[in-house]
Amino acid sequence: MTGTDDRKGHRHRLRERFAADYGASMPDYELLELLLFHAVPRRDTKPLAKRLIDRFGSLAAVLTADAGDLEAVKDSGPAVAGLLKAVNQAGRRLAREDLGKRQEMGSWDKVIAYCRAELGHLPRESFHVLFLDQKNGLLAAEELSRGTVDQTSVYPREVVKRALELNLTQGGPAELVAPVELELIETYHDAICAGGVKAYDLDMCWEDYRRFALYMLVFPVFTAAMIDPSSELQRTALGMILKRGLKAAHRLNSADLFA
Repeated sequence: MTGTDDRKGHRHRLRERFAADYGASMPDYELLELLLFHAVPRRDTKPLAKRLIDRFGSLAAVLTADAGDLEAVKDSGPAVAGLLKAVNQAGRRLAREDLGKRQEMGSWDKVIAYCRAELGHLPRESFHVLFLDQKNGLLAAEELSRGTVDQTSVYPREVVKRALELNLTQGGPAELVAPVELELIETYHDAICAGGVKAYDLDMCWEDYRRFALYMLVFPVFTAAMIDPSSELQRTALGMILKRGLKAAHRLNSADLFA
């Protein structure tokens, strides 16, 4: 049997296995191998599928990887990256359609579940704003910016600071945040210390929290250059962040830290 005949036979067998249960019993690399048939018509796709899984860790991580990172993998290229990003976009739209049946966000558990489904496999930090109606139903989700590095790879103290940047001053109205923020910061501090962060007492944590309220006054200025000016949602989100940042900085006396 020639190499071409063997490859055709393998592809036929893989398609038959997929048809048996539509891929439910197939491992990640085989599903990926099957997808790659459409971008790599004349080559065995198993080595590339396994290489991609090894590089990114899972099929979901491959589909959400940056196109440039996908292209950089040996034997990949623009056609492979384009196919995988198209599959990722189709999956996101399918999930969004399901969510569009008025997903209710009335608890932190539901917000976390949404973020895990939508953002959990992103390779880099990404700042999103969720727009809710008066009954906590999801109206829209907008990505305002995306980072350039995975912040989990830096020194633990910087991880703490980064978490505080994306803190309650961005997350909720002052009337809801103010009564509970000290208790939440205490809980947060206990959790990170239990997770191994050292030489970082509660006073330092609270001070960082106050300091990053001022960050919210600067963030909209830099982000304004990256948003789509025709998007009313993005303009509204920046205005909301600035307004809440001003209130938080005043409430926490953040300016006193630089006196």
